[in-house]
Amino acid sequence: MVQLLFVKLGSNPETRPIVETIRSRLPGCRILGVEERLDTPNSVFDEVITSHDDALFGSYSKFNLTSLHMSSELYEEVRLFEGQAMRMIDRIKYHNQKEYISPLGGVPRYQDSFDSRADLVFRHSLFWDLILKTWKIDAVVSQNFSHLGFDLPLVKFCQNRSIPHLIFHDVGQFPGVLYVQERVEDLGVLELGENIRKLCHERLISETPNRVTSHLSRLTGTTTALNLVHMPQLAAQGKQFRTGALSSLLNLGNPRLEVRTVGEITAALIKKLSRLVMHPVKTVVGATKTFRRIVHTRRSMRDESAISNEVLPKSKFVFFPLHFQPEASTSAKGRHFVDQREAVALVARSLPANWMLVVKEHPHQWRRLYSRNRNYWRRIALIPKVQVVPHNAENLPIIQKCEGVVSISHSTLAVEAWANGKKVIFLGDSHLREAPGIFCTNSLEELRRLWDSGASGPITEPEILAYLQRVENATFEGALYGTPAKLSASEAESFNRRTQHNIAEVILSWLSMKNLANYP
Repeated sequence: MVQLLFVKLGSNPETRPIVETIRSRLPGCRILGVEERLDTPNSVFDEVITSHDDALFGSYSKFNLTSLHMSSELYEEVRLFEGQAMRMIDRIKYHNQKEYISPLGGVPRYQDSFDSRADLVFRHSLFWDLILKTWKIDAVVSQNFSHLGFDLPLVKFCQNRSIPHLIFHDVGQFPGVLYVQERVEDLGVLELGENIRKLCHERLISETPNRVTSHLSRLTGTTTALNLVHMPQLAAQGKQFRTGALSSLLNLGNPRLEVRTVGEITAALIKKLSRLVMHPVKTVVGATKTFRRIVHTRRSMRDESAISNEVLPKSKFVFFPLHFQPEASTSAKGRHFVDQREAVALVARSLPANWMLVVKEHPHQWRRLYSRNRNYWRRIALIPKVQVVPHNAENLPIIQKCEGVVSISHSTLAVEAWANGKKVIFLGDSHLREAPGIFCTNSLEELRRLWDSGASGPITEPEILAYLQRVENATFEGALYGTPAKLSASEAESFNRRTQHNIAEVILSWLSMKNLANYP
């Protein structure tokens, strides 16, 4: 009997038919699953082992972990990713623990600290070790890369124990397009997707033509008409993007929402008052936490303002737009550069004499009310060759004047710079790894060589188009988090039906590559 584990894929109505198809095409298989909520009625899985609301704070309420211990053998595996896991867990401090299942067995409520994070990493590790050994899992399929920490031990155990693991991933530059990888370190390597498509292309429902190649004109700065599913969000920039406390409150911290008119402001206020009337205690508690975040964020903004200079250097310079955090671009794909100060110091040290590194905060950091640690900006400003510009500085003039752009794993600005002939370097794991003119390295010597080599020359449109065609052939149209917005009912039905059919074919093809299924 083939034992499969699905992590979040199959936990919403749109993706449950995928699991049902796998079961019907693999007679006798057993599919365990991680749901969104533990009390989900009529789950599609043969057994729900945990859920998002059960796992985030290490509850795992269906299992008794009190008798388990971290053996020397298990810790030999855990110690290799323990630091990464503790950094990744940073983001759960923004989650309201009252909305999640409380841990059992005398485990206290989570209070963000070194000890609490260390204990949580151990609990996650003990749980996944128990699951893999008890059920003898043959393969794992995940809806996305681990970025909240609870399933990171699963990812690492699969790698260390040679358990096949298929991971889907979507990116902001190409919405509605799913990459397939077996490790986060392989992100951007297109070979797996190309091989899967060769196996199953005849059984796929036709996808939207040119769903990736149609981005060419957008990337090169000309107008284009994209399908609503594949239209990326615009980059937040400049003084028009408001980051004050009132803006964060009215926009509900949403960086994609802009409340500007009197009618929009009135509607936002009515919504907040309605919430207060319906849930007074919960709203007051939430407002208190929000007020604390505003205070801390405003302090961080003052720290940034105190050391920033909007006048660009007269010498040659490289542009480093920071990622907002916490976010998967750094926590999942950034390696140790989740601490972006380390990335800034590395790049600054690699620069030729008389070059500067211009660093800019991501405006979403302030809109989302994510403060930086005390002295964060002072530490960055003290790095030799570094100049900080205000977070509301316009991006285009900086990109036009810079020698190149550096990012951790990806950024909208880096992609625009790449398409317009600038040298672009990623320090972490990027889906653009195989793009022409893109460099992925975190080696000081390699960075120095890249800067000394001078301008890489503009990437031609045929080169970009050829790469986008490869991406289109190696990825699969779909959305695993629900139905994309702005589609009509008929469009949504057609899109979901295609996703359900095609992603099931992709998984079955991959299982056949692992000798776990016969395909077709």
